[in-house]
Amino acid sequence: LTVFNLIMFAIIFVLIAILVQKKVIDGIYKVNTSLKNITNGDLDEVVSVRTNEEFRSLSYGINTMVDALKATIKEVESRIDAELAFAQAIQLSALPSKITETGECQRFEAEGVMYTAREVGGDFYDYFIVDKNKLGFVMADVSGKGIPAAMFMMEAKALIKQYTLTGIPVCEALYEANNSLCE
Repeated sequence: LTVFNLIMFAIIFVLIAILVQKKVIDGIYKVNTSLKNITNGDLDEVVSVRTNEEFRSLSYGINTMVDALKATIKEVESRIDAELAFAQAIQLSALPSKITETGECQRFEAEGVMYTAREVGGDFYDYFIVDKNKLGFVMADVSGKGIPAAMFMMEAKALIKQYTLTGIPVCEALYEANNSLCE
């Protein structure tokens, strides 16, 4: 090999390295940067490396996948919202809204309303006629929020009312309800 050939070989090698850097390596870095942003939650990130057909196809594939992910997230959020609204309706329907009872010796009037901090929660109340002279009233806050707390609340409310209506003293009714809940 002559010196001229070596110099030409070096120049061609450098040009190929620059071309590879520009066409491939820079594209990989740009795609990786966009993927990092997407992975960190930026679903508005668009991959737009168009230096060759492979990167155009890769960019299109990633963008299509992110669009599908956003559509799925929106659908799931909508379904969750609908389920929470349904759970709220069930919870509120389990609460008394109004009672007007006239017994031989006493007239009872009670009305209540509840506003939860979230769609459903663990706060609850109940009032009910125990006998002609007694109105039962229960108010509590189950630890926690959301559907599990609301379900526990509905069970606790039903048990307290059930045991109270048997005619046993209040302390025994609460004791029995507590034991049933602990089971």
